[in-house]
Amino acid sequence: MGRVPRHLHKDRLRQLRRGEEDDEDSSDDESNDGGSIVATIADGQQRSAECRQPNTNNNNSKKKHTNEEGEEWGESQQKKDIIAAFQDENSGIHALSTTQIFEEYAADHGWIKVNATNNIRRLRKQYDSKEGPFL
Repeated sequence: MGRVPRHLHKDRLRQLRRGEEDDEDSSDDESNDGGSIVATIADGQQRSAECRQPNTNNNNSKKKHTNEEGEEWGESQQKKDIIAAFQDENSGIHALSTTQIFEEYAADHGWIKVNATNNIRRLRKQYDSKEGPFL
């Protein structure tokens, strides 16, 4: 497990000191026997350990790229059209650059250019390597 950054320890100590000063100022709190400081430190260590553990409630998968309508790239008609064009030797897509493919097939459908060109570049690499949808 990773170490807790030093500045977090300092912040925790400042909080404890402020808490001790508050306890000393209040005369009606007679239960301050020093054990509360140990409990506070243990509680802080427990919280620190919980922060370092992966969040099991969160899906750790990558965020899906979607267009303006919320359509995912992986299931989009544009991706299917680009794959079909790569498989058709007479389509002319093989002579186009990644940006030109984006302009021709995906620009008018609300895709973010950086994400879409990365996906198109990956499709071209898969086509060249005969991988993925081009097996």
